[in-house]
Amino acid sequence: MLVKADGSGPPQPWIVPLDGSRAGVSECGGPDLVEDARTLPPTWRRRAADWIGDVDDPADCERLRQASPAAHADQIRAPLLLIHGTNDTRVAIGPTDAFHARLVELGKPVTYWRVDGAGHVIAQQQAGFEAATCDWLAEHLLG
Repeated sequence: MLVKADGSGPPQPWIVPLDGSRAGVSECGGPDLVEDARTLPPTWRRRAADWIGDVDDPADCERLRQASPAAHADQIRAPLLLIHGTNDTRVAIGPTDAFHARLVELGKPVTYWRVDGAGHVIAQQQAGFEAATCDWLAEHLLG
C-alpha cells in the first residue's frame, strides 16, 4: 500500500507494508510528513504546501500527521526496508532513525540501511545499491 498525504502532487517515496503486503521499501522517505515539510528549504516548503498541504494550517497539519507512515507503525506486519543517506540534505535522517527505533521497540520486522556519506539519491552515489535493494526484495517476496 502506498501511503500518501492525498491524491495531489508528487508521490511520497513510501511503500508501507500494510494489509496483505509481503514487503515494503522506503528510500530517503521521511516517515513524518509534518517534520519533512518543516525542514525543507523555503522554496521547497512553498511547493510542499501546494502539493501536500500547509503545515502551518492546523487542518492540513493534522491530515499530514495522520497520513504519515510513522502514524501507522503499529499496523506494519510485513518486512520493511528503510534506506537513508547520512548526508541527505533534502529529507532529514533523524525522523527515519526515530521511526526505525519505534519499529524495533514494537517488534516489527524492519531492516535499516543507514548509508554513510550518501545524499538523497543513493543509487547515483553507491555502486550496487539497486542490486542490493532488489536482492532484499526478492528474498522477502520470493523466499
